[in-house]
Amino acid sequence: DRVMALFTGNIRFTSTDDPQDNNKGNVYYDESESQLKHYDGSEWVNVNANINYDRPGDGQYDVDSYTKLLIHSNTSNNSTTFTDSGATGHSISRGGAYHTESEKKIGDTSMYFDGSNDYISAPDNADWDFEGTDITIDFWIKFINVSVNSSIWGQSNGGGNNLKIGNHFSSGNSWWYHMHSPAGSPYNIFFSWSPSNDTWYHTALVREGDSWKFFVDGQQTGGTQTQSAAFQDIGGTFRFGQDGEAWRKFNGYLDEIRVSKGIARWTSNFTVY
Repeated sequence: DRVMALFTGNIRFTSTDDPQDNNKGNVYYDESESQLKHYDGSEWVNVNANINYDRPGDGQYDVDSYTKLLIHSNTSNNSTTFTDSGATGHSISRGGAYHTESEKKIGDTSMYFDGSNDYISAPDNADWDFEGTDITIDFWIKFINVSVNSSIWGQSNGGGNNLKIGNHFSSGNSWWYHMHSPAGSPYNIFFSWSPSNDTWYHTALVREGDSWKFFVDGQQTGGTQTQSAAFQDIGGTFRFGQDGEAWRKFNGYLDEIRVSKGIARWTSNFTVY
């Protein structure tokens, strides 16, 4: 039997039961599954008929009233302009960080942090007061060096023992959140995870009531943690690329950063495209 095919650039449209050449970008219609498929560079995956912009990896997130910070990083190579596309539209400052097209997950670029003193920050705001509310903080992350302790984000008023909320990655084998309740009483929430270098992961920290969950690529990791202690609302910039006190710093790439307040976007395992 002959197969009819249409070529446009590196995209090949065919109707056949057999996958086509494994060239990134190729597309074919699988008659046996009634499904359009494309080759992403490593495997043939389904092409969605409708893009779901709240499923990580389908595309840039849409904005809703819960979206307090949203940085797409879909811009030009080496750009040093960072834009908050969230509902509030915070002013974003930078220290060394920039956008790069050498690595990207969503859109044309991702955000690069050199592990020395790079960061982006938003000024203190009521949006960062997480007391008594559900939250979801999610982003795509790619480590350059997982063998060193690093902080991905955090907030502090500058005092040595006043870190409000921040997450730290500890030498390749644990992911933990360090918080302070009123009167400066610290507590930690640990989630065990061992990522690799040079791999994109979607991570999400979700708080629903007193329950905390951590998801990696849509799969709950480290079990459900319970913590009822209140948050301490303190003044300080909200940073990515290092903790609020610039103590530990991150070496790698971030993409599609989103801070959601008032919603637990995922409470069970979910699909990452």
